[in-house]
Amino acid sequence: MQSHFSNQENLNKSFKAANRFISYRPRSELEIREKLLTKFPSSLVQKTIDLLKSQNKINDSLFAKFWVDKYTNSSYRSSSFIKTELIKKGLDPDIINGAIEEIDDEHLAFLSARKAIKNSLPDNYQSFTNKILNTLNYRGFDYSLSCKIAEELWREKPETIA
Repeated sequence: MQSHFSNQENLNKSFKAANRFISYRPRSELEIREKLLTKFPSSLVQKTIDLLKSQNKINDSLFAKFWVDKYTNSSYRSSSFIKTELIKKGLDPDIINGAIEEIDDEHLAFLSARKAIKNSLPDNYQSFTNKILNTLNYRGFDYSLSCKIAEELWREKPETIA
């Protein structure tokens, strides 16, 4: 009887630790598993994961949607950047591909480039282009798209950029 109580108590501790970890932001199953494995045995971690799944507190599809929203609505990251991040989080390739299929890289690159030059508009073409290329490269956009966006924005009047 004592052994059962101890196992249930450990499961409760593991469950509470997992809930604390996911209270800050949604997490992938792999993130939760790795965190719990630092403190609990693998058999207990699996039981905790199963319990969290049954309560829909772990859902990699919803996590992928959260991650895409996070990186497309504010910091404007490319689909390849987001895909790499989701792979690191241990998501299934089918879930990843489903989550990123609607991302419009050209639109996001355009928004990101505009944001980058909004407050300081370089006065010569080379500085202007370098600023945009560096910004878009950092956010995971490919070179050809970045050059296209830089050229389009250079042609616009400065009033329309800001």
